[in-house]
Amino acid sequence: MKRLKINKATKQRGANNCIRSLAFSPDGKLLAAGTRDGEIYLRELPKGKLVFIFSTKKGMIGTIASVAFSSDGKRLAALSCGRLFQIWQVRKRQLLWEREYDVVNCFQIAFSADGRKAVGAGYSFLVCDASNGKVVFSSHPGDCYSPPGGISSDGSYVAVITNLNTSVKVCRTSDLKEVWQCENHLLKLRLKLFRWAMAIEERLDFPATKLFPTPNARFAFSFALPRDKKWLACGFDDESIRIWSP
Repeated sequence: MKRLKINKATKQRGANNCIRSLAFSPDGKLLAAGTRDGEIYLRELPKGKLVFIFSTKKGMIGTIASVAFSSDGKRLAALSCGRLFQIWQVRKRQLLWEREYDVVNCFQIAFSADGRKAVGAGYSFLVCDASNGKVVFSSHPGDCYSPPGGISSDGSYVAVITNLNTSVKVCRTSDLKEVWQCENHLLKLRLKLFRWAMAIEERLDFPATKLFPTPNARFAFSFALPRDKKWLACGFDDESIRIWSP
């Protein structure tokens, strides 16, 4: 893939303000980047010009773990610290509402296909009215969770994994009713690979671990693809965003 550009945001809170979440607008003209310090950088593409920084006092309580545009591109949803939901009006650069939910621990946020609801998923599942934040449905199962990236792009379905990784389910976000399930043999595979690796180390007398220095290494914390798959965006721990084209 060919790298188009390296865009670096202006440091606002220090050197640790890494990019933790990314989302393209539906038309591919904007890129939203959520940071560790609770801010959201809005950039124009393809040049990457910084056009606005969304920030609130409550937003400063923690990392912006997930961002998502509505299907019409007019609103931007943000999730911070697993429980603070924010809905922004993109064109006017205004906060429509923000709400902190008790006993909620989500990893990802998304809009429903019609834009009427905002959906959060993680160790908790929450569906709220996108116009005011009123809770429509919530669940806090103790035996399963949805990993980052588990919500479908239209917010209709969510992937759910049991805590023991024994099965994977796809559920409707409206009521968590299961629509598909398969057994997960990942644990057995991991155990076989671990035993195989240990056997090789014992026979060849390799050290159990070996550290390799990586000076000035960058670590990718987030990625995003637009609808047309024209670009791939990656956010790194040094505040930079790299965009590639096929």
